Formats: sequence, structure tokens, C-alpha cells
Amino acid sequence: FSAIQLGAAQAISRISIHQLEKQGRLRDVHQQMRMGKLAILRETAKLWIQKANKIEKNKIKYSTPKKINFAHMMRILTMDICEQSISLCEKSLGMKGMMLDHPLERKVRDLRVYLKQAAPDAALAHIGNFIADKKSKEMMENNRLTKKKIEASPFLAIEQLGHQLGNAFILAPHPDDEALGCGGIIQYLLQQNREVKVFFLTSGEASHPESKKYPPSELSKLREKEAISSCEILGVSSENIIFLRQADSKLRDLEKTEKKEIIKTLAEHLESFDCNTIFLPWRRDPHPDHKVAFKLGKKATKMLKRDIQTVEYPIWMWKNSTKKDWPLKDEVEIFRLDIEKVMENKHKAIFAHVSQTSDFIEDAPDGFQLTEDLLAPFLTPFEYYFFSLDEKKKSLNKKYFDQLYADNPDPWNFNESEYEKTKYEKIDSFLAERTFKNGLELGCSIGVHTRFIASHCQRLLAVDINKAAIQTAKENNEHLKDVKFKVVDILEKFPKGPFELITMCELGYYFTKDALISLFHHISHNLKEDGILLMVHWTSFVREYPLTGKQVHEIFEEFNQRHRQYKKLDSYVHENYELILWEKID
Repeated sequence: FSAIQLGAAQAISRISIHQLEKQGRLRDVHQQMRMGKLAILRETAKLWIQKANKIEKNKIKYSTPKKINFAHMMRILTMDICEQSISLCEKSLGMKGMMLDHPLERKVRDLRVYLKQAAPDAALAHIGNFIADKKSKEMMENNRLTKKKIEASPFLAIEQLGHQLGNAFILAPHPDDEALGCGGIIQYLLQQNREVKVFFLTSGEASHPESKKYPPSELSKLREKEAISSCEILGVSSENIIFLRQADSKLRDLEKTEKKEIIKTLAEHLESFDCNTIFLPWRRDPHPDHKVAFKLGKKATKMLKRDIQTVEYPIWMWKNSTKKDWPLKDEVEIFRLDIEKVMENKHKAIFAHVSQTSDFIEDAPDGFQLTEDLLAPFLTPFEYYFFSLDEKKKSLNKKYFDQLYADNPDPWNFNESEYEKTKYEKIDSFLAERTFKNGLELGCSIGVHTRFIASHCQRLLAVDINKAAIQTAKENNEHLKDVKFKVVDILEKFPKGPFELITMCELGYYFTKDALISLFHHISHNLKEDGILLMVHWTSFVREYPLTGKQVHEIFEEFNQRHRQYKKLDSYVHENYELILWEKID
């Protein structure tokens, strides 16, 4: 269509030039300008036709959607070139060119008819939609996390695992996934007196299909035996090991009713086990059984009324994935776990799967084997976990903190903790020789950190939402004459500045994102130009918090990108916390 229509546009251009030449008007400057425009339109048309020809012959590789989009663009461009050509030619020859007996009139009339294709606006909208989708996909890919970023994720606090995760249910598509993905965390949880149950969806009987010695019926028995040995090495008791014995590598072929039955079985086990956290394969792990296992486990948790934390573990993502299989920023919150202390047993558990890690099955040399390369990600001192965070969580309110202090007047052991003391000293060194006339400490708790902040301030206002905490802070710091303690809900009534220093330490993750952004606005409004904002946050996982410390700092970075009010002076990343010093520039 485009070639025919553009050919017609070229024909009317030639007729116009010929007629102008006959009339002796071709040298007229205005006509030359029109002919110049026609020449540009003709060359543009040729370029598009040539490119279309290359695409058609696969000299330029285009996907089908991109070919369709190019066709739509060519259609719109052809219509524009033809309509412009008609307009220029008619202006050149005037009314004479529109008479029925004129050579131009018939060609123009035919071309106008051919240009009346259906729904040109829809074609144009399709182009816009394609570009928008492409941009969206590009943004998504740019937002994709890399191996390097995942390997730099915050640490899970080992001593907190039992408290934060509770009883754990490991859903493994095949025997060996439990040791590869979760061998370290299983041991830590058991050491902290939590129960761990391992549920195998299949028995892995499809790994060596050509073996005569170990046909599927025998291989399934062998692999179950290996799985039991592996779990025992990790400390999981035999009564907490379940085999569902679904067909290996065929979970995606299950009928709808079969999937419903599996989901029901999983939910029953989760309920009877009093599960607090379920570990599922990463949702886009590039093995069909792993993807199905994630969906089954996720649906099973939704059947229960109580809250179960979902944690995903990657297996084949490390070696057999494409870029689209990797997590997106903000899709999950990623943590790494230092497993050096339990790594030896994890390795033993992995190699207990002899049929998968050696040439044990000799009559099937082409069978599956965990090669040195495939095993490499699982023999390091770290495991990686992708946490699904609940966006429905609300900011922690006064009632939460009142209960917290009622149960324990020093809930974070500020008075005795060596970790807290070391952290305070690090913060103190960051403030160095700085002194401030007027400081504000947000969330002062019982006032232990206040002593360090006060040494840098001529006057300091320390606030907290809990009355009991403020009373204890006053009693602990009676000697600090230039410090005022006050009960304040900073979301409801932020202290009026201007302040030269505002500290936001171990506070931001109590709020939702919207509430946190509101708080950032309050801070900016009440911090003097050239004033200092100190942010320090615990970066490990805490189950009841709406956000993590890492998220708090990322949200502030986004806030600052929009408003351009701060410059970063310094930062420090500890295994358990991150410290950032900002200076207000506007």
C-alpha cells in the first residue's frame, strides 16, 4: 500500500514539474521552494520504503510487535507525505490543475481515494501505545536488580532470626532445594529453638530418565532417602519431613482440581504446624516446578486467617536465568545471611544428595548433575532471601509503644547493650567537633543516646511519643541542664524550629511511606539552612515494622531527588545499621 501510494505521490510531483516547465514557471522562486519540499518528501518516502524492504527480508531484525508498529508508522507517514504532496502540487498549478481534463486531476483523485484507509487515528494511537510500553519496559529493566546489588544487600541479624521468623515451613519443589537454598537458615532457626518443617512437592525422579538401574520408581526412593539424610544433617527431625510425591518436572501440567487439593494440603500442614514463616522458591526461578511451587505456597498461605511471613529463596536464578527473571527494585526486600558458622554442615547436606552431586548413577551419563559451576552460588558463606513486605501495614502508634514500655522499661536494652554503645560512639565521631546552638532529637526513648547528642548542642529538645520513656529519660539525665524532654507525637505536632541539628535515629521504619514523607517535610521546614540531619537506622528485618531501615534511607534519597534540599556529607554502613549525615542547602 505504501509503495503504491508513495509512487502516486511521486507521479503527481513529476506531472506538476512538467506542467510548470511547459508554462515557463519552473524558475519562479516560489515554485522552486515547493519543488524543493516535494523533493525532500520523495527522498523521505524512499528511505522508508528501503527500510521496510530490509525488514521484510530480515536484513534488519525486528520482532513481530516491532514490525507491526513500523507498519503503522509507515502508514501514517505515507498518508502525511501524500497529503502534503497533493497540497503542494495543487498550489503550484492552481485551479487549472483541478479541472477534469488536466493530467493532474485524475491522479490526485485516485490517490485521495486510496488514502481513505480505515481508522487512521487507531493506527496513530497504536504507535503511541507501543512507545509508551517500550518506555515502560525500559524503565522496568533499568529498575532490575543486579547480582552485584543483591550481594550488597543488608544482613539479617542472626541472633534475631528465631524471634523475627518463628517456626518455618520450607517448601521445596525437589529434594536438594532445601539444602541449596535454605541450609544455613534452617540450622540457625533450630539452634534458636524454632521448629522447621520441610515439605517436598516431588521426589525428583526425573533427573536421570535413561537409567535402567534407577528407573523413576527406584530413583524416587533413592532421592527421598538422600533428602532425609540431608535434613538430618541440618537438624530437621524425620517427623518434620513430608513428601507429596507429585510428578517431577510436571507440576505445570496439574489439573485445576489437583492444584486445589495440593493447596488445601499445604494449608492444613501450615495450620497444624503453627507456621510463622513460609520459605518458597523465588517466584521467577527459571524452572517450571519452582514457579508453580511458589504459586501453590502463596495461595495456601492466603487460605489461613493468621499472618504468615513469605520469604523466597533463589536457586536457578543464579545460573540459568535471563535478565527478566531477576527481582525489580521495590518488588521484594532482599537480605543476606552470613552462614559461615554453619557452612560446613550445609555443604555436607548438599553432598548428601549423592545422585545429584556425583557420578553415582553410572548408566545415565547424560542425567542431571549439580556441576561445580552450578554449585558455586551455594558454597559461599552467604544465603540470600527475598522478603515479601506487607504494604497494608500501618504506622506504629502510641498504643504500640505504650504496650512495649509497659512490658519492658528498656525494650532495646540501651543501658547494657555493647552494640548500642559502639553505635553511639560511631555517631559521636561523625559529629566530631561540630557544635550546634539548637538541636532536636526525635524518638529519644529513655535518653541514653541523648547524652551523646547533648555534648554537641548548647540546647537540645529530646522528644518521644511514650510518657514512661520520657520520665525515665529525665531521671537518667538530671545532670543535663540544657536538655529539655517532652512527650510529642511528631506526626501530629512536630516541634517548631528552626534547629541547627535534627537527629532521626532508629525511628523511620515505624512509619508507612506516606507518613515518612510527611515527616521529611516537617524536618525540612524546621531545619535551618546549613543545618545537619543525622539519620541512623537498623537495616535488618523486623517483622512488625512497616519499613526497613534501608527503605527509610532510599525513600529519603527519592524525597531529596524531588526537592533538592540536601547534600550528603558522609555515610557509614555497618553490618546491622546505616548512618548518613545530610546538610540542608536550601
